[in-house]
Amino acid sequence: MMARRTEACVFCEIVAGRARASFVHEDESVVAFMDIRPVNPGHLLVVPRQHLESLSELGEELGSRLFNVARDLQSAIRASGIRCEGINLFVADGEVAGQEVYHAHLHVVPRFAGDSFRVTADWPSPRPREELETVAAKVRNVAVVAGASDDGGGGRAPVTGLGLADDEVRIEPYDYSWPDHFAEICALIRPAAPDARIEHVGSTSIPGCSAKPLIDMSVALSPGTSLDTEAASACGLVFRAVNPEATLFAFYCPLGRRLANVHVRYRGSSSELWDLLFRDFMREHPKDVVAYGELKCQAVVAGDRTAYSRAKAPFIESISPRIHKWASESGWAPPADD
Repeated sequence: MMARRTEACVFCEIVAGRARASFVHEDESVVAFMDIRPVNPGHLLVVPRQHLESLSELGEELGSRLFNVARDLQSAIRASGIRCEGINLFVADGEVAGQEVYHAHLHVVPRFAGDSFRVTADWPSPRPREELETVAAKVRNVAVVAGASDDGGGGRAPVTGLGLADDEVRIEPYDYSWPDHFAEICALIRPAAPDARIEHVGSTSIPGCSAKPLIDMSVALSPGTSLDTEAASACGLVFRAVNPEATLFAFYCPLGRRLANVHVRYRGSSSELWDLLFRDFMREHPKDVVAYGELKCQAVVAGDRTAYSRAKAPFIESISPRIHKWASESGWAPPADD
């Protein structure tokens, strides 16, 4: 996961007119201006007006606009008389990829024989097909491809966005819209439990964690109170199961996809506290987040829900001592009531 940056953003300053730049394009969503340290004459940057740090945050419409503007500007460079025998479109997405300004942007770089621009690597020999297919399967199982459709060969096109069918297992990269979806669903179900502590839990509550696109919600009632089942039904909650730790409800969208699992239990119960503690520990330990996400991506390849659940258990068991030690040393406490 890319670290979120808090310092002033030079691109935002340029977009707002508070810093100078040599513009070549402006519209309602995207601007383009000359790179202040050009690799070659004509090197320019295409930048969304909105401050979004990563390519994955752009969304389909804005991402398409960014690349369409870059396409048109590379044609303009070629026709301008600037020395140009080819064009590179280049994105540095993340610190290790060379990103220096944490505002998503696309480089358009004119190229000519003998220039200084280089992208070097120790290119290996071709890899075995089995190895490539294994890696491809990992990507396919989390891929969010806009406009994907059935390929005619009987394979089902990927379903993307928030929500799952009841028999579906799918992992997606972390989506910064998940907390917003939690807030929206929370407001809808609040009438069923007006005094409950409602918290976003599970993997979608942990920034950077790959997860099933399904919001897990903890609804912790005050002891001696109960969920208003009539209000719960009216706001879209559907009863699913009772277990010793919680009563499970699901929240569905009108098309029948399950958007959230809603775990109803009492405030201060062991299941509520564990979900909150696990979430808060993971938020502070990004290496564990990466390891957990990779494990889930591997476990989902077979598409077996039971095997997927079993695969996560050893990881959680292995870090539990560290979680409890961290809680003790940090003085962790559950969030205060609203």
